[in-house]
Amino acid sequence: MIETHEEHGPDCTCGCHDHKHHHDHDHAHNHGHHHEGAHERTVGLAWADVTLESHVHEQASTVSATIRAHVGSGKTFGALVGALQSIALQVESCGAIVGHIKAYARVGEEFAHASATDAQHEPACDGNIELALGPDVQCQFVAIALLIDLAELERIVVGALG
Repeated sequence: MIETHEEHGPDCTCGCHDHKHHHDHDHAHNHGHHHEGAHERTVGLAWADVTLESHVHEQASTVSATIRAHVGSGKTFGALVGALQSIALQVESCGAIVGHIKAYARVGEEFAHASATDAQHEPACDGNIELALGPDVQCQFVAIALLIDLAELERIVVGALG
C-alpha cells in the first residue's frame, strides 16, 4: 500500500508528513489488524476544539472525536443529536452506508448518550439531552460508515459539528 496522505490538511498533526519516504507495504499493529490512513488532528470550531482521529478498518471509514466545548459555548447535547442526524443523511445521500454514529457526554453523575444507525429514524437518546456542553464535560463522538472515502466522512463530521 502506498500512503499518499492527500486527505491531510495543512493543520494535520498525524506526524507522517515528516517521513522522507512512503512505505510500500502493509503495516500491522500489535493488535493484529490494519488501520489504513490513520491520522489525528485538532479542528477549532466557533464553540469547541475537536480532536479527530480518523482511520479505515476492515473497509469501514471511522472518525472519532473528543470535543472540548469552550466556556459559555451555549451548546447542549441536543446539538450533537442534530449532528448525528445530519451525518446520517449526508452519508446516505452520497450512496454510503451508516455503520453507527454515537455521541456521549458526562459531567459528574449527569450524562447523555445518542446513537444513530440510519437516516430514516431519529437518533435513540438516553440521559439529559439538555446537558450544557462546557470545558468540564467529557464528550466523545464517533461515526463509522461503509463505502465512503475517509476524507469525505471527516469533512461531513466536521461540517455537522461546526
